Amino acid sequence: MTDQSNDVSTSEQEMNNSTEQTNGTPAEGEQPQDAGAEGPVDTVFQLKVKLPHEPYQTEIHASTLEQVQDIRQSIIETPYTFQYTCFHLEHNGQRVNDFVELLEVPGIGPES
Repeated sequence: MTDQSNDVSTSEQEMNNSTEQTNGTPAEGEQPQDAGAEGPVDTVFQLKVKLPHEPYQTEIHASTLEQVQDIRQSIIETPYTFQYTCFHLEHNGQRVNDFVELLEVPGIGPES
């Protein structure tokens, strides 16, 4: 009598060995899925916001991958600026779309 409950056919074993990953690393000889693909880098920086009333300026921590609407929300939640609820943001005299990431707005970033 043979116990076949622990036996795995050779073709199944080869298939498992060729696609198996250990601890999230690719099997030997395979490239990771994101090899060579570089996405945008998330950088945190201080963003200065000019205000129409005192204190006339405030600084907000921002990330290059944040959307402009997130900056608007930060302004609304800051103690010195909570009175501003209906406003838009501008950069260099141009209105900024609320639904773009900060890295898409020319001139806004850690170096500016």
